Amino acid sequence: MASAKLYTSLSVLYCFNVAQALQLAAPLTSSIASNVTLHSQLDQRQHGAESGPTPTYLGGPKPQCGFDTRLMAECMDTIYSKKNFCGCWNKVKSYTNPSQIRIAIYHQSNQCLLAISGQMNGAEQFKNNALKYMTKHDPLLHQSLCGRPTVRGFAMQARKLFGDFEWASFVHFLTGNQCSGGVGVLGTSWGGAIAEILSGCANQGHLGELQAAGLPTFEVDQLFTFGAPPSALMPIYNHQADSNACFRGQRVFLSSNTAEGPTDLISYSTGFNAFQHPRMDAIQIIKMANGHFDVKLHPCHSQGTISLPAWGDVAPVIGKIWSEHAAAPLAALGKYVVSTHSMAVYVKSLYNVEDPAKLERRDVPGAMALAKVDVDGMEIAMQKNETSGPEGVRNVAAQISDVVAKSLGAA
Repeated sequence: MASAKLYTSLSVLYCFNVAQALQLAAPLTSSIASNVTLHSQLDQRQHGAESGPTPTYLGGPKPQCGFDTRLMAECMDTIYSKKNFCGCWNKVKSYTNPSQIRIAIYHQSNQCLLAISGQMNGAEQFKNNALKYMTKHDPLLHQSLCGRPTVRGFAMQARKLFGDFEWASFVHFLTGNQCSGGVGVLGTSWGGAIAEILSGCANQGHLGELQAAGLPTFEVDQLFTFGAPPSALMPIYNHQADSNACFRGQRVFLSSNTAEGPTDLISYSTGFNAFQHPRMDAIQIIKMANGHFDVKLHPCHSQGTISLPAWGDVAPVIGKIWSEHAAAPLAALGKYVVSTHSMAVYVKSLYNVEDPAKLERRDVPGAMALAKVDVDGMEIAMQKNETSGPEGVRNVAAQISDVVAKSLGAA
């Protein structure tokens, strides 16, 4: 059963890199940080994109400013294209690092957003050398980072990204007067996990564990992630005063609770090894029979916010794919992940929520004993991890997992 989840999770990690590669609509080829002028953005608005009346979506007019969940998803999606704005937010800075993770800064008034993409060439790396890819990205083991036992692959990539020379210009911008009204962080897929790590480190004054010495530091006021995998064995939480350990913002994931409805398997992925999501409100998007979407809120201090979707939620989906595509299950799994994990899917789903009021953030609930929350949460996650997977997956998993385990042991 453990082998089944291991093999499934490794397969899903490959497939989500396929999804990231396919959703990249208009790549920015330069790996040097680029500034986008406000004049070019205004010109773009006046001569094309989104001109005319504000479009209307299910549930009312399209949000144009602020931190509406749907607008944050749209801004996150914009990082994958040459489009320079989302609502009132202007993209002013963009950089793609050697690992093919892209970061961008959006600005409006005196507020800023830092967006972090998923890896955009992971499928190619995996295809060239799957075992080397898995040992390099390591979703199995953990290492301590800013006081949390973090997925080792995520921790290593976060240090690489924020250790890049180009990051210095970004952090100077984020700590300047133009961002004096606060900094929000957005992330999707692997970038969502990195966004959580950054926020956890920043809000306890430990950015020095990620970036070069001597660089200025900042705190994160808002955190929004979409389809992020679990990032740490004990939940990353907010250390800011009066936060009750909860990040302001939302973790959004697609999970329909049935084998028939769409479920974002990446939101589970590293959960096979008892890794958990951070302390913040989690928004579950559920597709209904009429094609629209419902929303279920998992408040910051509920068990669901750190553990969902769980193996019991994804196992029926995996089993269905395996039984219907026995001849080529991985290819079918890849297509499924592409259809449920891309930011375009999240944007479309959120704009088709029947009752957008359910997306509005609630007040953070009262504080709890963090030690008890973390320990209980990890024990529950480990108990859930004992759930058996589909028989077809389990039979193949025993062979594949042995190969992966030997490779990891030799690395």
